[in-house]
Amino acid sequence: MKKPRYMEVAATLSEDIANGSPGLGQALPPERQLCERFAISRHTCREALRVLREQGLIETVQGSGTRVASSSARHRADGHFDDIDQLLRYGRETRLELQASEWLEDPIVAGYLSLPADTRFIRLLGLRHRKGETLPLCRVRIFGVAKPLDRDLRGWREWLIETLAVERIARVEQLITSELLTGRDARSLSAEAGTPALVTTRRYFGLKQQALAYAVSVHPAERFQITSTLVRRND
Repeated sequence: MKKPRYMEVAATLSEDIANGSPGLGQALPPERQLCERFAISRHTCREALRVLREQGLIETVQGSGTRVASSSARHRADGHFDDIDQLLRYGRETRLELQASEWLEDPIVAGYLSLPADTRFIRLLGLRHRKGETLPLCRVRIFGVAKPLDRDLRGWREWLIETLAVERIARVEQLITSELLTGRDARSLSAEAGTPALVTTRRYFGLKQQALAYAVSVHPAERFQITSTLVRRND
């Protein structure tokens, strides 16, 4: 069975990149030139580029166009979560680069944490990286109740490790949605605004069923996927 035209174009461009034309870090030809070269529509061209982006071969950087990110294809990072241990292990295996931290009062978030509306809590904003990768995996916002810390929150990392320790977590509620990247998130993630994003929202509950933390992670769709295994429960 013949491949769709955009897959054929993606395969040719993948071979070009593997052969060093264009080389690592170099710009891809503009869409107009690619359309002329392959005699394809702009829609077909964008679908081919989407495939290359999902394979990690190219990346779009705000203000710099599309460039070669790798000479060999890779799959998207895969979060395979079957239980709480796997979910928390994923957090430990990635690096959180803190962008901002603050004490905050927000009645909406307080409601998510089952707290009185005037409760002060911590908000951490940062980028999560996989080891050895320069592009961020996601931009994350973490909210939680903390024991007294320095005014500048210098103990935030210790607080986060202690709060999300596996022995303290009894339940995690997770919501996964599809959205479009906003300008601020896109800039932080070196991605293109208006492109698809995978958004995970999680609430972490302690052994006494109290809410410990609330986290929202925004992933460019081509960089991450979530898989899980479902089994039948025998009551």
